[in-house]
Amino acid sequence: HTQAGASQKSVDSLSKSVERLGSYAQQSPQQLADALFHLKSVGLDDARAMRALKTASDLAAVGGADLEATTNALAGAWRSGIKGARNFGQAAATLNAIVGAGNMRMADLVDAMGTGFLPTARSFGLGLKSVGAALALMTDEGIPAELAATRLRMSINLLGAPTVAAAKQLASIGLSSTALANAMRGPQGIVGAIGLLKSHLDKSGLSATQAAALLSRAFGGGRSSSAILTLVNNLNVLRRKQQQINDTTGRYGGAVAAQRRAAQAQFALPESR
Repeated sequence: HTQAGASQKSVDSLSKSVERLGSYAQQSPQQLADALFHLKSVGLDDARAMRALKTASDLAAVGGADLEATTNALAGAWRSGIKGARNFGQAAATLNAIVGAGNMRMADLVDAMGTGFLPTARSFGLGLKSVGAALALMTDEGIPAELAATRLRMSINLLGAPTVAAAKQLASIGLSSTALANAMRGPQGIVGAIGLLKSHLDKSGLSATQAAALLSRAFGGGRSSSAILTLVNNLNVLRRKQQQINDTTGRYGGAVAAQRRAAQAQFALPESR
């Protein structure tokens, strides 16, 4: 009541709703209540909060992840306003597809969400599927999801708002200071921006070593440029990751249904506890 901003009447009503959901969910009423706290804290009304809680319960079950952390991540994605997370069902389906495309579990993606890379992505016009493809690629390269998200956040800033030094390096291969930012806002998102960057590097006649040196100078070197180098060097894989996420987002409903039929889910139901 005092910490999540709900009226006492609302708390009483939600308590009954949580008990009803707990009668068939795979998490206990206490776990559901702990997760619901975050949904009320971000300003959802009671009906929307309960629908979102049901969605989070399913996603946590499919991903074998902690419900409270998963709910907090879903709420964060929704609050960011990023394309692909305008409602909780859409966000859950996309997050599930991102996990499937990368070398990570749902818990790893939840940790990555805590880095704040989604608000940064949104500010440069990127969607959840687009940054998810980049994150999936980087985890395939052996970079932990949380670290990959941090580097990705830095990279998006560097691509979208290059420094004076970076603008000079980009100009040397025929790119304006706003070209990559405009590409990120286009329909292809990160794939479009990285594709544009690689195309200009290829046409420049620079050797692989020279191209890597230019990117390092343009984007700060070390960890600052490492994510961009990874994306440029694996552009075709990045495109495949993007397509995989696009193709599998729509299969989330089937994944939820299949998980509910699994033995593990049956054992998690209230009558089996």
